[in-house]
Amino acid sequence: MEHLTVRICVFAIQDKWDARREQTGVNMRKKTTDEEFEAKFWAQVNLRSKCWLWCGPLGWNGYGVFFGRVGEQTAWSAHRYSWALHNGPIPKGLCVCHTCDNRFCVNPDHLFLGTQLENIADRDKKGRQAVGERIGRSKLSEHEVRLIRSDGRTHSEIATDYGVVGRTVGNIKSGKAWGHVGA
Repeated sequence: MEHLTVRICVFAIQDKWDARREQTGVNMRKKTTDEEFEAKFWAQVNLRSKCWLWCGPLGWNGYGVFFGRVGEQTAWSAHRYSWALHNGPIPKGLCVCHTCDNRFCVNPDHLFLGTQLENIADRDKKGRQAVGERIGRSKLSEHEVRLIRSDGRTHSEIATDYGVVGRTVGNIKSGKAWGHVGA
């Protein structure tokens, strides 16, 4: 019975594809060419500024997502697809980094190859790493950190008042945490 159900489903899908082809002239079973993928990509890019902005779907990380083919790969981050279109294959283990720091940008002039460590160093050099209050889950403000540093009570007493643990207070006082905040 299970085989019959699968076979009926396959025929139903084929009928749907055949009806779609008759309505639109598009063969749903035809293999898409590289040129068609490229046209699909550019249809989702806004070229009106220095940064060519991706206007298509976004992934969980906020970067553009594109399903197109360059070589054997079909699922891409939009900026990586743009790099591969303009420069060829991306060597294994390398990141495609942005000079413009705009994750929507797919302009190949704004993209460069680097290792993960080089990408992190670039982020840190440009001050794009979230610290302190810029970290979404932060419980403390910079003002509270300064107050904690000058507070003479025990770590556990201070921690209770600020809704943190004693170890956090100790790390703040020693400079291991919130080291970017001056006195």
